[in-house]
Amino acid sequence: MRLKIQISKDDLCRTLYKALKDFQKSGLYLPREWESITFAEVLTKVYGNSDIILDTLKTKSLEEILKELKELYVPDNYGIENFWLFDDCDYDSADLNHRKEILEEAVADESDYIGFGGRPLMEINSPILERLL
Repeated sequence: MRLKIQISKDDLCRTLYKALKDFQKSGLYLPREWESITFAEVLTKVYGNSDIILDTLKTKSLEEILKELKELYVPDNYGIENFWLFDDCDYDSADLNHRKEILEEAVADESDYIGFGGRPLMEINSPILERLL
């Protein structure tokens, strides 16, 4: 036996879009479980400004940076070590100027992200669907 439900296209779109918006506003929505995040965004979330912190970070080893980011950003160690920076064999042996260049390159690389490749839910907005609400 099949269950048939008749619903208009507008009602279906309204219901789905409203559910998405409600989820977005709820405490159940955890961005890191859905969205991608770049190294620059992690630094900004942890330190407030990725550019300012580079002079401080360049004095630390990759192991120290990784440990600090794991403690401050993601207590459950959610993928931080997957940024290419943490595979850079030359970083720890580089002088401070070269370390800063490596960090700047990591910050500028928007193609290097962790997460699931999703867009931030807060950015999803449809004027057409908004009119249905």
